[in-house]
Amino acid sequence: MTAGLNAGDEILQLNGKDARTLTFADMKVAFAQVSLSLTVNTLPPVDRRQLCFLPPRRSDAVDNLYTDIFSQSQ
Repeated sequence: MTAGLNAGDEILQLNGKDARTLTFADMKVAFAQVSLSLTVNTLPPVDRRQLCFLPPRRSDAVDNLYTDIFSQSQ
């Protein structure tokens, strides 16, 4: 499969060499070539409707809000 890179993609191999073992010199040589081969791990797309940007607050479901522990016993 041929596709572009996306933010968050993890490069596993560069020209068949394990990316964890690459040196800066290895990458410099590879990127100077006309073409190169990448093996990439791509995470599945996230459904933005399922993201919870802010966790629910207790006050969202509680009718009687208490501001401190003493007001509960009054």
